[in-house]
Formats: sequence, structure tokens, C-alpha cells
Amino acid sequence: WNDALQTKDPKQVAALYSATDLSFLPTVSGDFIKDSGKPTEEYFVEFIKKNPSGTITGDKVQSYGPDAYLHTGMYTFMTGPADARAPVEARFSYMWRKVDGEWKITHHHSSATPGKNVPKQEDMYPTAQENFKKWNDALQTKDPKQVAALYTAKDLSFLPTVSGDFIKDGGKPTEDYFVAFIQKNPSGTITADDVKAFGNDAYLHTGMYTFMTGPEGDRAPVEARFSYMWRQIDGEWKIVHHHSSATPGKNQPKEIDYYGLAQENFKKWNDALLAKDYRMVADLYSKDDLSFLPTVSPEFIKDPVSTQEYFQAFLKKLPDGTITADDVKPAGPDAYLHTGMYTFMTGHKGDRQPVEARFSYMWKKQTDGSWKIVHHHSSAVPEGAKEPAPFTLTTSQDTTGDDSAAITTYTSKDEMDPRNPPPVYRRGDPAAPRFR
Repeated sequence: WNDALQTKDPKQVAALYSATDLSFLPTVSGDFIKDSGKPTEEYFVEFIKKNPSGTITGDKVQSYGPDAYLHTGMYTFMTGPADARAPVEARFSYMWRKVDGEWKITHHHSSATPGKNVPKQEDMYPTAQENFKKWNDALQTKDPKQVAALYTAKDLSFLPTVSGDFIKDGGKPTEDYFVAFIQKNPSGTITADDVKAFGNDAYLHTGMYTFMTGPEGDRAPVEARFSYMWRQIDGEWKIVHHHSSATPGKNQPKEIDYYGLAQENFKKWNDALLAKDYRMVADLYSKDDLSFLPTVSPEFIKDPVSTQEYFQAFLKKLPDGTITADDVKPAGPDAYLHTGMYTFMTGHKGDRQPVEARFSYMWKKQTDGSWKIVHHHSSAVPEGAKEPAPFTLTTSQDTTGDDSAAITTYTSKDEMDPRNPPPVYRRGDPAAPRFR
């Protein structure tokens, strides 16, 4: 019987049991098997997976005539894989009877010895650390499939850190979550933990961890709490439950100096203008979420090609901008609105002209840590909106002696341009302005 177990062939073991008159009460099944055919074979299909090998430690044989005997006693089975064999002590009763010249088991009752097979509880703490490292290393690969593969494919309970979903499927939904999560470049470190074993094939790992997230050079910590339930399934450790939540009151966003950032980003934008590289300027604008209403074009620009085309023309004016008044308003942790007034000097050297304009920029931080313009509205200051310039009187003497030549003019500061001299009015000219 024991040699048949070693063959790993359930049919060979089942063939030793009577086909017509059986009473079988197995060690690891609650069934009362009375048929040595399929039911007996099915029992041994599962039992031989434990790689059992039995040794009798105490027994008695009672004879019942020449064709039957009762064999009772104690046996110990070594079970499990070759590198992790474990003993199971049990009691047995076999009734063997000769049927058609062959000895067959007509009765077999096997039971684990009470109080003798309390499994030795393994120290699950090292296993928990090893499995967490495996999970965190999978995050570093940036491959959502590798992370999702550590979760059970069925019977899952997953409450993620940064999603409101209750995920119960270890396949696509779990993978989809990690597609988004790994874009934060997370790397976790356990700061406090506890491990509770539930047998030798399951444990609960709970505690606190801190994730560093964000691009290189701009990493930020996120403190969180965790509960993992790991279970061994088909020889592999899988996560059957994972609950992760940000630690309340611990992850207040770092105060950002948006005004300083706005000045820095405007300088970057203006420096790109001075570089006379339209591609460099256009690269500061979002490529997939843009609203751009330019100063000197009636177009409503929403795409990168049109942005490049606009600046290809605009840079011919050789613009150089200076902010004269501005305001910055935060719009969440990753965006701000910069509004105000700027003046552009345009034209070639020796003939530069100022253009006063108004601006609205919405800048948004991208997943790679860079800042992009998602909205830009720029418009020349309307003429009627300018503050009145102070008026200036200019008088001179007429050298011709002609008393009728009025040489007093009345101009505003804006009009006093040496290339456009002010008008000269004659005395009595009805177009001449009246003043004291």
C-alpha cells in the first residue's frame, strides 16, 4: 500500500481496495467512502499531492480465519516537498480480506493522532519582509503586469491608496490601477509593521509605510497605512487583501511660492523668445490640452503645430517682454493662474517700439515634473483704456515778423515724437485750440 503511494498513481492505490464491499474513513476527508472505484481514486488524487510516505510506529494484527485479518496501530507520514518535509502522526485500522486470491482492503479507518499534529508555527516576519520587497521591486520595474501578478486572480479584496474603487478582480482592474499609480514613480519603505500568522500558508502584514513619489529632483514623501493578507496558493505567495490609505493629517502639500515660480516660468518663456527659436517657445505650451488666444492673431489655437506657426511669425518682430504689473493665484497643488500687464519692445535695433499688452497664463505641472502653459490669452491694451497723458504747451517766436503767424502748439506727451512734429497754428485759425 505504501509503495503504491510512492508511485503517485491514484489508480494503483485505489486498486488495493475492495471493489464491492468497502468501508473507508480517510485521514484528511470527511467523506464515508463505500465505493473503491471513482470516489477512492479521487481521494488519493488529492492525498498523493502531499507526497506522503508512511512508517508504522506501533501495531497489532488480529487474525479472522485464513482469509482475513485486522491490522491496527500507529503510523507517521512524512509529507510536503523534498526541502520542507513535515511529520503527521496518525492511527490506523485496516481490515484485509482475500478476494479471488488477492488481498484487498475492505475497511480502512485513518485518523490524525489527537494533540500530536499541531503544526509548528513558522516565523512569518522574514517572509513578510521578503514579499513586501518583491512587491516594491515590481513597482520599480514600471510594469503594471508584474505588480498585478502578485495579487490573487480571484477572491481579491483591494482598497487602493489613490482610488475610490473597491477592486475584487486581480486581473485587468488591478493592472489598470497600477498603470496610473506607477506614473508617480513610487518607492515604498516600511516605517513600522506587525505580522500575524494564520497557519503556515497565510499571514496578515499591517503597519505604516512612506512612499517617495515624483520625478527625480522633485521627490516628495507620502505617508500611508497598510494591511496586506498574503496566502500561499499553488506554492506561490499571493496578496488576497490589500488596504492602503494616506495617513490623516500627515500629507499636507508643501507650500509653494507660486509668485516666484511664475516669475521663473515667465523668464523661461521670454528667454525662449530672445533665443528666436519658435520651437523652443512652442515647447512651453501643452501639446494635448491647450487654449491659446494670441496678441497679434485672430486664431484660437489648440494644437502644437499652430502654436509653432504663430511664433514663427511673431518672432520676426524681435519681441522682448517685461512684466509691469501682475498677480498670481494658485489653482490646486499643480497649477496657477498668472495675470497682469506686460510691455514688449519690438522692432530692429535703433528702431525699437513699445507695445503695451495684457496677459493671462494658466501654467500646469505635468507628470514628468515640467510646467506647461495650458492657457494663454494676450491682448494689446485698448487705446481708450490708457490713462490720459499730461498735456504740454510749447511756444516759440516767429522770426519772420509776420504777426499773423501763431507759433503756439498744444500737444499731449504721447504725440511728442521728433519724427512727427506737433502742428503749428496761425493766429485766428479756427482749428487752433483755445487756452489761457
